[in-house]
Formats: sequence, structure tokens, C-alpha cells
Amino acid sequence: MNHVKKLNQYFNELARTYNLFFKSAPLIATLVLLLVVMVPQRISYYRIQQQSFETMVERSKNTRYLHYYSSLLLDRRVLKKFDFLICFLKLLKSI
Repeated sequence: MNHVKKLNQYFNELARTYNLFFKSAPLIATLVLLLVVMVPQRISYYRIQQQSFETMVERSKNTRYLHYYSSLLLDRRVLKKFDFLICFLKLLKSI
């Protein structure tokens, strides 16, 4: 409950300070208020656009091929099979 009172006092002081600032320089106060509102909005808009772009790129056909081929090159099970195949081919050449 004490935190709520402190938070309420903080916002009251902030409102009083902004009111005094607005009376002395209304244009600057309006610009500051717009800046305070627009910056978080721009950040959230950028994140949403970035996520939609990444989703679009992830769904492309070439990206799926790239993920598949890189998994073939980096997967341990595939590498073990590949090593076994190389050993088998060397054995066949020696015969």
C-alpha cells in the first residue's frame, strides 16, 4: 500500500511539473510530450515489422533449402554416416 502512495505522489509531482513547464513554454512542452509518446510507439512498430520480415523470410523456399542443407552438413548422425560411406568406398577401392 505504501508503494501505491509513493507512486501516486510521484505522478502528482510529475503532473505539477509538466503543468508549470506547459505554462512557461507550451510549444516545447508539447514537443516533449509527443516525443515521450512517440519513442515507445516507434520501438514497438519496429519490432513488429522486424518479426513480420523474419517470418516472411523463414517461409521462403530457398530459406527452407538452406536450413535443410546446413542441417545435413552440421548434423552428427549424417556426418557419421558420411564417414562410414567414405571408409566403405576406400575399402572397395583397395579390393
